[in-house]
Amino acid sequence: MQVPTMDFFRVIQLWFELVDLAARGQQPYAENAQAIAVNWLQWIEDKLEDGQKEQATSLFAEIEGRLLLKIVGSDVG
Repeated sequence: MQVPTMDFFRVIQLWFELVDLAARGQQPYAENAQAIAVNWLQWIEDKLEDGQKEQATSLFAEIEGRLLLKIVGSDVG
């Protein structure tokens, strides 16, 4: 497994800024965040076995939550 770089975390920070604006209903951020999330969910689903595809949303939420904790300095491993 590769160790994430600082560039990776900068992109993730930007993503969470976009999500923040989207959560406030600001356009075009809300529309763009929804499109990006749908694309990520589809990508995750495509990587899962047939019997696991229904877990894509839970996996996406788990990854997002862990990244958020990492960014705010509460790395849970």
